[in-house]
Amino acid sequence: MRVEENLREARRPAQPLSGRADYVRVVSTYLRAEPVAGWEPAADVRKRVTECIERLVAPTRGDVAVVSHGLALSLFLGLTPGDWERIPLPAVAVADPSAGCVLEPWAGVDDLVSP
Repeated sequence: MRVEENLREARRPAQPLSGRADYVRVVSTYLRAEPVAGWEPAADVRKRVTECIERLVAPTRGDVAVVSHGLALSLFLGLTPGDWERIPLPAVAVADPSAGCVLEPWAGVDDLVSP
């Protein structure tokens, strides 16, 4: 296991938001690749995460577990704002990095751990 700096979340400043609806509106704008003042460009995040995952997957023959952040992975997978909003926190999904798609939907970690 190792920490990969390029899997970090999208850089964005602390912003005064009036609530969840306001945050969802800003994130929806961002996920549509429209600029959000002060936020790391979405294309830059997608590029660094994609290059990092491709580098991690290339030398392996089996599965690779990647742990990252909601916006970064949403950009990598090309998720819509609605897809992003439905990701429970924390969550796990199975994805095909070469196809850039989710194979098994996001499941909350609590749903995966038996009592």
